[in-house]
Amino acid sequence: PSALDNTFCNAIDRDSLTMVPLYFESATSLALKIRRGEITSEELTLLFIQRIEQFDASINAVVVRCFEEAIMRAKELDGVFAKDGSTIGPLHGVPITVKENNDVKGLATMVGDPTKKDAPVAYSNSPLVQRLLDAGKVILG
Repeated sequence: PSALDNTFCNAIDRDSLTMVPLYFESATSLALKIRRGEITSEELTLLFIQRIEQFDASINAVVVRCFEEAIMRAKELDGVFAKDGSTIGPLHGVPITVKENNDVKGLATMVGDPTKKDAPVAYSNSPLVQRLLDAGKVILG
């Protein structure tokens, strides 16, 4: 069964003995789950995309999205791991969003303003984004 079948049964908060939803776990905890084979990066990426699509219409937090690219990267990272158990960085396969004032190669840099439909497309990653990618992150937008 997939980890997505029951996202509420993935971690126990030892202090309160309550179940913690997978999407509230820390990045390091999620990376560990990927390394242990408890979930794939693709499954985790799809879960976070689902959460964004479920709630973002009312809060407009993810102005520029790159979900298809994120799924492709997640599959690529899963392939690397499946091949020989190796990982790319300490946060291998963990999804993240970055604010639009950080250049992500191929995405518009809208600086958080959804009215900037003609915002310039970044030709390279900002240093922050590159460090996240080098650490194994999957950029959702």
